[in-house]
Amino acid sequence: MVWFQKFTTQRNIKFKVMVFIFILAIFFIGGLLFSSDKDAVEWGPLTVLEIDSGESCTFVAPQEGYSHVTLNKKKLVFPETINHQACDCKIDDDKILVAYINSKSPSELILKVITQGNGQRQIILETLSDQRIAEGAYPKIYITDKSYYILSGRCLYKLSKTDLKIEKIQLERLETPLITKEGSLLLRQGDFLTLTERNGDKKMLRLSSKERVSGWGIEGETVIIKSKDMAKMVSLKDETRIKLRTPSYGDLNVVGNMGHIVIVQFSHNSGEVPLWDPALAAYSLIDHADYWYYHPYLYDAVKNEFYDIPDEVKQLLPSQNAALTGYCAPMNLKLIEAEFHQYIV
Repeated sequence: MVWFQKFTTQRNIKFKVMVFIFILAIFFIGGLLFSSDKDAVEWGPLTVLEIDSGESCTFVAPQEGYSHVTLNKKKLVFPETINHQACDCKIDDDKILVAYINSKSPSELILKVITQGNGQRQIILETLSDQRIAEGAYPKIYITDKSYYILSGRCLYKLSKTDLKIEKIQLERLETPLITKEGSLLLRQGDFLTLTERNGDKKMLRLSSKERVSGWGIEGETVIIKSKDMAKMVSLKDETRIKLRTPSYGDLNVVGNMGHIVIVQFSHNSGEVPLWDPALAAYSLIDHADYWYYHPYLYDAVKNEFYDIPDEVKQLLPSQNAALTGYCAPMNLKLIEAEFHQYIV
């Protein structure tokens, strides 16, 4: 009977392998038959792509033939130095913005606004304790029509573009604030995503304790929310939900918002990349893409379609460790190149 059991076991293994190969073939053929070639991504107005290599930032204008300029961070903050690469740069029309933590003791959170004619304004947002830095104080800049916002840990600093007057907003938790170009601010308050207004806050969306805000879908209209095993885009108007692509062993993270175009990245639950991911393999066949962990991709929140990064942008990535993000703001590349050549790589 032993030989019969071995024979049966071998047949079961062969059958499972054949079923697995058959399923893969179905996915492959289905992807070829039912997925059509997608048009190129439709960039929104004022889209800026940003590549952060650690020592420099490259700003790309996709609507202008992917023309670009690269700025050196050390030159931007000179004569100071940056504490553990805690620095974010942005271009706003004809100005360069640099938010960074310096290496003084105690360290300071600084916003520097560089204008043409070697004009500079430097504002100390706050002196940081060692505990504050350890908890996560890496700055991130948001640009609106009338204000600048700098996120650092659980603190959000709002500065008027006219006089750079500071308003400090304390957040309840380490979670992404949602800011529109017009200046609307949505924050998590308890179990609700709330629109902050002068005459009273307005509850926009109820959130469970397991849900986290990841970023905009369509700016001002839909929100991308993560839970333990899924990501979804939720309408602020009627709470309609669309399930998004997620890997089998991880999450989808928003790393850049540009109107209706979102830059996303798949992250692994443990941080260790597996040899294979069934969900990403299937989605790659369906979308004619090459999905994998810790690589950036584009998501069109209007069409509900994912795209690979254009080759013109891939060619500008200096290494696999470079981070790609994006935002919306005017960018005068010709003036930046002419007036700020001392900062250009």
